[in-house]
Amino acid sequence: MRKRPSHRNRCSQTGFGLLLLLGLLGLVVLFVAAGQLNAFATRRSLDTTTRDSLEQARQALIGYAATYRDAHSATTPPTFGYLPCPATDGNGVAGNCGTTGTARIGFLPFKTLNLPDLRDNAGECLWYAVAGSIKNSPAQLQLNWDVQGQFIVVDTAGAVLASPNAQDGGPVALIVAPGPPLGGQARTAANTPCGKAPVYANFIESAATFPNAGPLTMTQGSPSGQAVNDQFAWLTAKEVFDRINQRSDFATQINGLMNEMTNCLGSGLPTPDLPQTAGLNLFGLVPNASTTGTPSYCPAPGYSVNPDQIHLWRNWREQFRYMKCGSGTQCATVNGSSCKGVLLFGGQRTGTQTRASATDKANAANYLEGATAATWAGNGLSYSGPVAYDPASPTQDVVRCLN
Repeated sequence: MRKRPSHRNRCSQTGFGLLLLLGLLGLVVLFVAAGQLNAFATRRSLDTTTRDSLEQARQALIGYAATYRDAHSATTPPTFGYLPCPATDGNGVAGNCGTTGTARIGFLPFKTLNLPDLRDNAGECLWYAVAGSIKNSPAQLQLNWDVQGQFIVVDTAGAVLASPNAQDGGPVALIVAPGPPLGGQARTAANTPCGKAPVYANFIESAATFPNAGPLTMTQGSPSGQAVNDQFAWLTAKEVFDRINQRSDFATQINGLMNEMTNCLGSGLPTPDLPQTAGLNLFGLVPNASTTGTPSYCPAPGYSVNPDQIHLWRNWREQFRYMKCGSGTQCATVNGSSCKGVLLFGGQRTGTQTRASATDKANAANYLEGATAATWAGNGLSYSGPVAYDPASPTQDVVRCLN
């Protein structure tokens, strides 16, 4: 007769079965968790690819603008700050941007920027939109740190992420990672490094129309978005000119312009533009420049002005204010010295100053601060302050004595 298992043996077998089952369940959990971790790591790697490509392109564009004068000294206007046009095909070479003042879009001009053909996490080449206010072909004749962007960036809920504004000028350029195609987007093959024909609607979901004088609204989605998956990076006017301000020769350029203006204005003391009269004294703008030859702020007969100074004057003329004493007297003082006139340079705007519209630019309070602003507003005659632009204090007003 078979001996029945003891109660103890039955318990041991049951316990062993439970341990085995728990072990199998643990392996399943570890397998699933490992798969999820691998998927997360892959997504993070893909997102990092997009993010790194966008930032590399952004920094290259800022560098291009900051060194534009070096690489284009023989062109007009030879100045700092201009950005390249987009590439019109997938070869990465900047094209022509069409009409002056209009924003354009196309592939990132990676060869022009000395970059590889940067890709997003879907393997697509980056796109690039540039404002008409800062593009180099055809260029506006005036460009300085008050340039305004032309792009409004919103999310899919319509919340504004960036726009033209008083503090930093807003986006002057956008770099776009288009992501994989959505819906009916058909990306035609092309025999170029980017491998696709640059048809806007097949890459970018935003309905903005190019070319356009703006502002243009562009919608940023999420990487997994089913309606909009474009990812953006942008650069502002302030970022561009903060980098330019770091150049060792930028202050030399600005101070050189002021040196020549001081000599020219002092030699003839022309009537200010849009003058405000206070007794015999006149307060207003520096007379505007001609397009060629001797600028009108320089009335001295036979005075030869360096053409580069004319271009600098065109770019920076709004930053200046000028007063002239009546009847050739030395009615004013600058740092205690007697002067027949005063030249003021407003410097970079502060957070409370707005220089976007013509009305803004006509208001001296949007350029001058503190005691200088108060003296000017009261048609005062006694000024004090630094006589040279210092990049360490870019908002500081500069005052020059004219005789």
